[in-house]
Amino acid sequence: MNSTNTISQRALDVIHYPDPLLSYVTEAKKNPYQPMYNENGVVEIGLAENKLCEDLIKQKLTELLPTKIESDDLYYFTNHGSVGFRRAIKNFLNKFFNPLNPINEENLVVVTGVTCVLDLVADGLAEEGDRFLCPAPYYSRIRNDIHDKSQVYTYDVDIAETGVRIKGIIVINPNNPSGQLLTKEEIDDVLQFTKLNNIHAIFDEIYGLSIHSRKNVFRSVSSVENLDPEKTHFMWGLSKDIGLAGFRCGVLHTTNKELLNFVQKVAFCSSLPLFVQKILESLLNQTEWLETKYFPILQQRLEESYQIATERLKKLGVTIYPSDGGFFIWANFSKFMQDKSFKSEDDLISILLKGTWLVSNHFYAKFGNPTSWFGPH
Repeated sequence: MNSTNTISQRALDVIHYPDPLLSYVTEAKKNPYQPMYNENGVVEIGLAENKLCEDLIKQKLTELLPTKIESDDLYYFTNHGSVGFRRAIKNFLNKFFNPLNPINEENLVVVTGVTCVLDLVADGLAEEGDRFLCPAPYYSRIRNDIHDKSQVYTYDVDIAETGVRIKGIIVINPNNPSGQLLTKEEIDDVLQFTKLNNIHAIFDEIYGLSIHSRKNVFRSVSSVENLDPEKTHFMWGLSKDIGLAGFRCGVLHTTNKELLNFVQKVAFCSSLPLFVQKILESLLNQTEWLETKYFPILQQRLEESYQIATERLKKLGVTIYPSDGGFFIWANFSKFMQDKSFKSEDDLISILLKGTWLVSNHFYAKFGNPTSWFGPH
């Protein structure tokens, strides 16, 4: 039977819409490296997972795990996050993100990951076929996050599309893949641009506390003046800074009441289990431990890992883009390619995969031409 007779055209479009991250990670997981059982397996270094403080997180979570299941864990709950958990997130963000005005838990929505937040924001702010600007280079899967369900697209400046509506700009700070931190002036420029063009500013700050630079500091959009409260939104999650990607927790902060009402309602389909919320609430309430132990050790280990990896790459003659934060090394592998073309980038990925290493490319899609630059997805 022809598949077009069994599923919708929308579903077919999603299936055929490019998703390089899923393709490459799926390939890597077919043959994962294991030191004792599969020494010839693939070492997957293109997926941005924070494993540097796994020892600290596992120990702390073990200490905090509830000793019994409570009755309220068994039943329905507030779709967009329990009051206690949103209050813990509020206190955490007020402590570590230094907002200009204190964050209120009533302006927070909790769902299953920042991917889900991006999907809901796109659905709430744009119509099908609308576009979001996204400064290059950017995390490739943003295209899928805002497209697969909401049918919204990123705007490719190089193609210079006409007749499309731009609804906003999505900014990743610290940037994925470059690891660059935005200055206060650069954030101000983004906000001024969005204000002049009457569009939304959406800041993805999921790596906000994963900083290894000793010179530059992270500034949240919530810490700057003159933002439009109706059209400025930011998101964060526990996948990167806290290393809990498997817990699937993303947070949206917005003071736009209409967007807030929409996301709260549709959060019914992406609610985080109450039992998980309770564990994460307890973790975020460990303010002294986070401030004096976890984050200092995370910064130290990030710095050490970054130095080790960049020094090894430089010995191979690979050009490195200086990074301030995130788990990123954005590197130029042109010396190992036949030419600057899409095919040569894919050929190099195939060679690395056969050699049991997998990094991520496909950032050319954010420039409109091949770049020879590779980094994490």
